[in-house]
Amino acid sequence: MEVRDVNTFSGIAKLTFKFYSVAKGGEETYLNMTEQDVKPDWMFAWLPHIFDAAGKYNVKVFNDKGDVICDKSLEFFNGK
Repeated sequence: MEVRDVNTFSGIAKLTFKFYSVAKGGEETYLNMTEQDVKPDWMFAWLPHIFDAAGKYNVKVFNDKGDVICDKSLEFFNGK
């Protein structure tokens, strides 16, 4: 997931990526998180992540103050 905004990292030292699986009824289940240090002059940041199975997922990116600055819903399908 790529986070891009000219002003996103101004005053931010770290991003926290949180990953959730989404059930058919829409309920989120927390899976894990990863942190990334950022520099104020960066215009974008990204973090590779491997999803283990087909399904729906939400990814939320937080600044170091705990505010959500980006979120994305994803769905992966089994190719069979």
